[in-house]
Amino acid sequence: MKSNIEMLIDLNALLADIPHISNILGYATQVAVYRLDEESEEWEYLEMKGTLFVYSRSYPLKPGFVIINKLSPKDLTEPNTPSAEMIAEHCFLICKYYGSTYGFMFQDYFDCISIGYLLKE
Repeated sequence: MKSNIEMLIDLNALLADIPHISNILGYATQVAVYRLDEESEEWEYLEMKGTLFVYSRSYPLKPGFVIINKLSPKDLTEPNTPSAEMIAEHCFLICKYYGSTYGFMFQDYFDCISIGYLLKE
């Protein structure tokens, strides 16, 4: 579990890229990202692995999530929407956003369930 100082440092780092973040609601430190190829119906690894943060925003009032990629400077930032579909299965969270289907592989089952819960709220 991160200390308050570490969470404040993370919040300030996220504010540099994502305006109006007001709070970090939760995080998971070991997440790999996949996307479903609709044609082949196979999961493709996006060369993205790192820490996932779920955050709230003061304006617009939309929560979201970001994955800080440890493998490259390309991060994944998505606003969360009530219409997003999510399924948690073992250590894998499947999310449909704006026509794309992402799969998040968590190292820890508890992280998967807690992040899934935060994103469904």
